[in-house]
Amino acid sequence: MAKSQKRVRFAIYTRYSSEMQNDLSLEAQEQRCRQAIAERNGVVVAVYSDGAKSGWSLERDGFNQMRNAAERGKFDAVMFWKFDRLARDHNHTVMIKMLLRHEYGLKLYCVEGFSEDEDDSPYSALMEQMLGVFSAFYSKNLSSETKRGKRQRALNGDFNGSIPPLGYDLVTVANATPELAPGLHINMRQAAVVRRAFRLYATGDYSDADIAKWMMTRPLIQQLRAGRMPVNKEMIRDLLQNRVYTGRVPHSDTRYSGSLGNGKKSSRGRKEWFEGKHHGFIPDDLFDLCQDVRAGMMVHRSKPTEMRTYLLHDRLYCARCIANKPTGLIDDNYGRMRPYYHNQRDTSFYRCLAHDRGYEKCGQKATRVAAIDGQLIAILSQLDIPDGFRERVEQAVQNRVENEASLQRMEEVQAIV
Repeated sequence: MAKSQKRVRFAIYTRYSSEMQNDLSLEAQEQRCRQAIAERNGVVVAVYSDGAKSGWSLERDGFNQMRNAAERGKFDAVMFWKFDRLARDHNHTVMIKMLLRHEYGLKLYCVEGFSEDEDDSPYSALMEQMLGVFSAFYSKNLSSETKRGKRQRALNGDFNGSIPPLGYDLVTVANATPELAPGLHINMRQAAVVRRAFRLYATGDYSDADIAKWMMTRPLIQQLRAGRMPVNKEMIRDLLQNRVYTGRVPHSDTRYSGSLGNGKKSSRGRKEWFEGKHHGFIPDDLFDLCQDVRAGMMVHRSKPTEMRTYLLHDRLYCARCIANKPTGLIDDNYGRMRPYYHNQRDTSFYRCLAHDRGYEKCGQKATRVAAIDGQLIAILSQLDIPDGFRERVEQAVQNRVENEASLQRMEEVQAIV
């Protein structure tokens, strides 16, 4: 009897662009991919999705999960609605395809368009590349038009954001009335809290953390932050450096780290500021005084003289916080513990960050790093390692090293091109 042919294992990757308004929904993309896989008599083993993510960045959870699974050989092929789901930049798309095809040995297919893996013909390979170039041109042209439009809005004094800073209400074009024009409008109750925060900081007697703690004692702020992360020192730092409060509006182009767009770069220090149409409520002299105070504080900060390694850095969570996490709270870092070094005691500790991040103290005391790491090592040393596990680990590490080297080679090629 003839042996039945092994069915090809497919993964599906879908992405809904944050830039495009006529994209198919994630569900519609998945449905079309499933239909195309069924026509090939394949089997779907995984679906990876990224919602409202820009194709110019590779800082996407679904994409990275797909890469990690491909590295472990979890599937044989990937189905896309279109190849532009991989990336908007044509060079990025080509490099990612090289990685998936040549490093992971995958076949790549799309519902709409051409794939060289369909029939290995020169025609299919040519059409795949040409459609990729056209898609990248369309996206880049759209991005340029969008950037020009946003900068022009800033030049005209219009606020580009969708979330107003604390102290303002945002009226959209759709909600505007003859009495209330589109744009930012001062919220008097919130503005009083913000103004007080600037005045406290200007004295030089209060840190960002002090003001965050004070702000969370205000009933108005407690109401605004109910069910959300409390105001913390990072939020106050940004608030006290936001020139929107002086009646100006910012503009800065989005930039990404690395040639493969690994994460957005901070816009701090790159913003252009223009006179806004809205009214400011922080005088320039008070704002400038706060910046001088901050600069003076920075001078006294000392840099660490020694680097220390912690086994559970960013991997340890507070049991008290996790057990009592507020219902509905969305905060992936809630309960996280971080190491710190106590100079006077010459000892490292893990401590809960709840209070630092604006939450109530949970009661968990700082714990010596040596004690926690020692427990971890003791547990690991008692594990019964199965046969061949060391070889599999070495192979996995080698594969990761080779994959990282491949990405590095691609970035070098990109730099040359």
